[in-house]
Amino acid sequence: MEYILLETFVIVCDAMNLTKASEILCRTQPTITNRIKQLENQLGFELMIRNKGKRNIMLTGKGEEFLPIARQFVEFYTRINHLQKDSASHLSVSAIDSIGTTIIADIGRSFCEEESASSLSIKTYQTREAYELVRKRELDIAFVSEKIELPNITCEAVFQQKYYVVKPCAQPKDVKEIDPAELDVSHEVYHSWGQDFDAWHKMIWPGQRQPRIRVDSCTLLARFLRDETSWSIVQSGNIAMISRFIPLQRYRLSCETPVRICYMITNAYPDRRSVHLINRFRTALYHYVKTSPDNDYLAIG
Repeated sequence: MEYILLETFVIVCDAMNLTKASEILCRTQPTITNRIKQLENQLGFELMIRNKGKRNIMLTGKGEEFLPIARQFVEFYTRINHLQKDSASHLSVSAIDSIGTTIIADIGRSFCEEESASSLSIKTYQTREAYELVRKRELDIAFVSEKIELPNITCEAVFQQKYYVVKPCAQPKDVKEIDPAELDVSHEVYHSWGQDFDAWHKMIWPGQRQPRIRVDSCTLLARFLRDETSWSIVQSGNIAMISRFIPLQRYRLSCETPVRICYMITNAYPDRRSVHLINRFRTALYHYVKTSPDNDYLAIG
């Protein structure tokens, strides 16, 4: 009895609707219907009551009896895969640029060392595009900056980062404190860290003054921080990377500042061959966050 037929049956029962089930599995409704019929043929009895014109499904008596058995089979298949660790296993990960080149790259390297029989791809997608690809199961994991409530997507807050003011400095010292009034916005290299950050920035520096330069990546930001009059606000995890280009003095703002939360999203019904790799990557992530130097990443939960 094929796993895919059992999985389809369980998902249809959970969704209670063929249309929703087809969206979850990213398959056409006729394909879903055909899989259910194949399963019924193999079992020798009907699982569902077919009422034309009705979207919601109803189980037959035999279908209700078989559902918990099907769930157990799906669970057993998943456990077997954990033990086997299919040689063809592959994990597809995406992250927004600001963390993809730092924490996710570091975790990816250690992951490849530990999972030598598996392959890994890391790509850069913006938040909304990543949600769509995870929904289609074209990505196993995505790290995004925004929580969006969508069906069939599991979203968990995994870590947060503080914001610091940074300035070029030939001989950086320990973290200092600075008042926003001491900063001239016309000398700022501005990087938008999201809508919450933009709203906070406008509240702290109201008026018509505009940042000197606007960029959308940390690599560009590093290129424009060239003299001690220029400054920028950067999330903690990117400071070390930018410091490779130019030494930076880190400042803590004297006013209340927001934090930036990173979310990890997965499909609620992931490819069974990737489940153990998803769990391994999640474990590696939490270990990295908890042992990060200078508390650049603060674990949530």
